[in-house]
Formats: sequence, structure tokens, C-alpha cells
Amino acid sequence: MYDIRIQDTCVQCGACVAVCPARVFVGNGMVAAARPAGCILCGHCVAVCPVDAVLHHGFDGEEFPPISDAARLDADALTSLLRARRSVREFKDQPVARPVLEKLLHIARYAPTASNAQDVRFIVITDANKRRALSQRIVKWMLLAGKLARIPGILPLAARSWGRERLQGYLGSLDGFADAAARGDDPIFYKSPALILTHRHKGNFFGVENSSYATYQLVLAAHAMGLGTCMIGFLTILARYDPVLRRLAGIPKGHRIATALVVGYPIYRYRRLVPRREPKARWLE
Repeated sequence: MYDIRIQDTCVQCGACVAVCPARVFVGNGMVAAARPAGCILCGHCVAVCPVDAVLHHGFDGEEFPPISDAARLDADALTSLLRARRSVREFKDQPVARPVLEKLLHIARYAPTASNAQDVRFIVITDANKRRALSQRIVKWMLLAGKLARIPGILPLAARSWGRERLQGYLGSLDGFADAAARGDDPIFYKSPALILTHRHKGNFFGVENSSYATYQLVLAAHAMGLGTCMIGFLTILARYDPVLRRLAGIPKGHRIATALVVGYPIYRYRRLVPRREPKARWLE
């Protein structure tokens, strides 16, 4: 239980009562922290108070700096940032310094998590040998998948889940995977200098969602810092079934990979924004 107090400077505006998701505060004439045991340490109460009247000892030693005008992007600027980000698969032969990677993780930790669990766990792999071992293992799986797909009756069965057109597109690229691997290229991680994984306990109901929010926040931060990123779905999918992949990636027992992301300095710079299909939506009004 956290020690939460309302100081005499409180102006009884009721903002802390309204924004607290755990219903810690009550305001029947006098605001008070009536249910501190339910606090999830989201910080809403401290951040919203106009007179700094909430004294929350769960945050002892931590700062609540004021929100600057620089943090208030208009919608057009934000849209331009989101549209300018591209998935990058061509990287310079240049390492990403550890302080830069640490800054990305620092930014990612501010992403939302269910009930403010803050339970996203990262593994950063900069060892080229470890990335190579993971890549080679995935390539073997891909080549096996290509052989299985040529067995009569397998393709129609798999197409029920994947869709025939999508599946045939993947199968058409398998020969390219093999050729790239034979040349010494890296068709999985694209010779990127860093691989960032998130993982969650298999019993964590919101682990994938929480990890995904944090990962995309990291992606946007990387773009703003001049770095390129690409999500690696082959690793996350195959690691569900392959304990060797999980071991090579350093995933703790009982955990599963939630997201996989390569990071590096891009060779090419994109000059134009690209179009996307209109959103498909149903409106229930």
C-alpha cells in the first residue's frame, strides 16, 4: 500500500478523482485517497493536479517535469512523421552504439501497458554470431516449409489459414532465401547490427499487446533519431514452436517472444511519402 496524501493546498477541483483509473480518490466535499491499496502507480493524480497538492510516496525520488510546448505536436506534423517511417532492410556496416540503444529502450518504457503493469522485457542482441545462428536456424525452417508445401494436398490445407494468394507469395520467395543464404547474405535480419526482442511470460494475458505498444514506440523513436527498423515476424512465429530458437535468443523458461525488431543505420533515404488503402471500418451509430 502506498502513502498518498492530499495537502492543504488542494483546491478541491476533483481532477484526481476523475482521472484515477483505480478509483483511489473520493471527493465528497473533501478530496481524499480513500483506497490507496488499489493504486497502480500510473501517476495520473500527480500529473493532473493544478496546484501540486497530491503527495504520493510511491514516486519518491522520481520527477514529474512539466509538459513543454515541444511535446504538443499538431496532427499534421504527427501524421507526416508516421507516414515518413519505412521498414528498412538495407543497413550500413556500422554498429549502433550501446548508449543509442539504451536511449531507445528508455523511450519505449513510456508506452502504455495494461493496468500500468510496465511488464515489457527486452533482449538486445548485438553479437553477430548469435544473430547469424538465429538467422541460419530460421532459414532451415523456411526451406523445410518449401519442401512441405510441394507435397500434394498440403498447399490447399495451409491456404485455409493463410490465404492462397498470400501463401503463394511467401513460397515464391523461398528460393530467394536459399540463394541469399548461399551467398553469405542474411535474408532474415538483413545484416543489421542489432536485434531487439521483447518477451513475455506465456501466462501474461496482455503481454503481446504491451510489448507491441512499446516496440512501435521504439520504432518511431528510432526513426526520429535517424535509424531504420524492420519487424521480423518469421522469428516471432517460428519461436512459438522451436525451443532451439528460444534458447539461441536467450528467452527465459516459460516466456515467449512477443516482438522482434532489427535496428541499424539505413543506406538509403526515402524522398516521398507513400499511399495506403483507405481504412475499412464499420460504424455502429
